Amino acid sequence: MESTLVLASSGMRDMDVFIMVAQLVGLLLIFLMLVGVPSYVVLRSKRESEQTKREIAAYVAEGSITPEQGIEMLKAMGSDRKGITARLMDSYEAGSGCSKR
Repeated sequence: MESTLVLASSGMRDMDVFIMVAQLVGLLLIFLMLVGVPSYVVLRSKRESEQTKREIAAYVAEGSITPEQGIEMLKAMGSDRKGITARLMDSYEAGSGCSKR
């Protein structure tokens, strides 16, 4: 009397196994794309936000902008993340009480 496992495995061909493995790999790739891409976007956004905060702190520390201007820029980050860099550069280029080098 043959075992059930032997009967079940004897009916599968190599091509069937290949198709099952290919489907599993495809599902894994789809899962990684659905989870990985959004995670990457969120982490990148947070990293850029922290970098901008450090830049604002550096401008305040060197005296290019006043602390009040820095606070305004940090508040503006919540509503307009793209335009903050342009405002930082404009403020820096204007001098804001500091002579240009």
